Amino acid sequence: MSANKARKGSGFSIIELMVTVAVIGVTAVIAGPALGDFVSDMRISAKTNDLLAFFQYVRSEAAKRSARVTICISSDQATCATAATDWAAGAVAFIDVNGNGQVDPATDTIVRVLDAMPANFTVTATTAFATNYYFSFRPSGAASSPGTLRLCRSGRMARYISVTAIGRPTSTTTPALTCA
Repeated sequence: MSANKARKGSGFSIIELMVTVAVIGVTAVIAGPALGDFVSDMRISAKTNDLLAFFQYVRSEAAKRSARVTICISSDQATCATAATDWAAGAVAFIDVNGNGQVDPATDTIVRVLDAMPANFTVTATTAFATNYYFSFRPSGAASSPGTLRLCRSGRMARYISVTAIGRPTSTTTPALTCA
């Protein structure tokens, strides 16, 4: 009889297996949407951090090189798009020797590029810089003009990158505002 008891204690019954599968299924149904929201929020957070790091790097380059460094919207990563207003197209940072806000291949040096964001992101100026498509950091690290960019992804909370007059870039969120 002891051999029969040992055999009965090992393994799962079909009922135990069905209950376990049912619990896993209910958990997946409940956690699935929350996980999707979490992933979406992390994507916009990552893009916000990329943009913030880009501005911080460019500001430090202006101080390090003792030169004006300009950031402009650029879809080709080589020239400034003067008619563009969506910063999600990408950007280029360059030593702006003559201060005209345009990349001059003969005199200007590109110090960093920012790749375009995915198609479902928009980045627009809510508080415009001196122009909608470029601004500069001076050798002191100060900005040519303060401004704020709004990062949006449909259905997600908007994120903001603000550059103060002294040149400090910061990131904030406004929980009450979601993107359309």
